Amino acid sequence: MTMQEYIIRGLARKILILCPPSLVQQWENEMKRKFNQDFIRSDDSGFKKMGKEAWAHYPKVIASIAMAKRKEHREIICDQHYDLIIVDEAHHIKNRNTQAWKKKLGFKVAEFHGGLRRKEKEDQVTYFREEADVLVSTEVGGEGRNLQFCHGMINYDIPWNPMAIEQRIGRIHRIGQEKDVYVYNLVAKQTIEHHILNLLDRKINMFELVVGEVDMILGDIEEKNDFADLVMDAWVKSDTAKS
Repeated sequence: MTMQEYIIRGLARKILILCPPSLVQQWENEMKRKFNQDFIRSDDSGFKKMGKEAWAHYPKVIASIAMAKRKEHREIICDQHYDLIIVDEAHHIKNRNTQAWKKKLGFKVAEFHGGLRRKEKEDQVTYFREEADVLVSTEVGGEGRNLQFCHGMINYDIPWNPMAIEQRIGRIHRIGQEKDVYVYNLVAKQTIEHHILNLLDRKINMFELVVGEVDMILGDIEEKNDFADLVMDAWVKSDTAKS
């Protein structure tokens, strides 16, 4: 996770995580269990007891987006200097406006995120396999799912660990796959994601020097074609392109 890398490098000491109210407890548990990081929730009794001073006192806080938007909290939060702010917007996947935008484009979209129950996740995978055009997934879809009926993937949120990308690819590039698999790592130049992609490339090269050649994970990150040109070319060659 990007945050963990920043913490290890000493670049992030004061951190704020904003998420939907229903995910506050989950974020706290995962930060402790997966990364051994102690965060305090803004609804914790100790945090509330300190009042406004709590925002400055605690270096690592998890709060709901709704709470942070309230005037009495928003002004205090804006006065703080955070090294890193993480906003979990997975709830936008279920946002009615987002759904209307997807439908307007004519796509049938399946959803996969941590807010779904197990049965709901299974239903969305089935919907993607049998009817939907696209599956929009958060990081929770990167492990333990067999999606070899699909052969295209776009990585929008690039992780620090190259094996995390390999795990994502493994969802579709596995036994039973009958087509060529296409994986795109979508980043913009001069952004942190662009830096991460180049860092991942160096990590993989170092790994190959020690262990040996591994399957292609990132592809050619020195691609010279402009993204807009690639999109236009794909549209022109598409069977569904309209004159």
